[in-house]
Amino acid sequence: MNEQYVDVALYIGYVLVILCTVFAIVLPLISAFSNPKGLLKPVVGFVGLIAIVSIGYVLADGTAMGDASSNISKWVGGVIVAMYLLIGAAIVGIIYSEVSKVFK
Repeated sequence: MNEQYVDVALYIGYVLVILCTVFAIVLPLISAFSNPKGLLKPVVGFVGLIAIVSIGYVLADGTAMGDASSNISKWVGGVIVAMYLLIGAAIVGIIYSEVSKVFK
């Protein structure tokens, strides 16, 4: 295949990715400003996610391994702990949902 066609296709792809990113950011903001009460649930979810990652960071061990510094190791461990917390919450939610269906 001719390299010039590949270059043109890559540039078109870059432009499309940038346009999609801009639209993915701008359009929800326009919707949020037209309905500010609808913005409450996503903000609460984002704050909850930040809280879970913060709890994971606090619980993580900061022991440096390999080439990673202790700070990077602490962040990686914190995100892994946060993932474990979210998986546990999902499992509890699934069990609660199924058990509550039985008693309805």
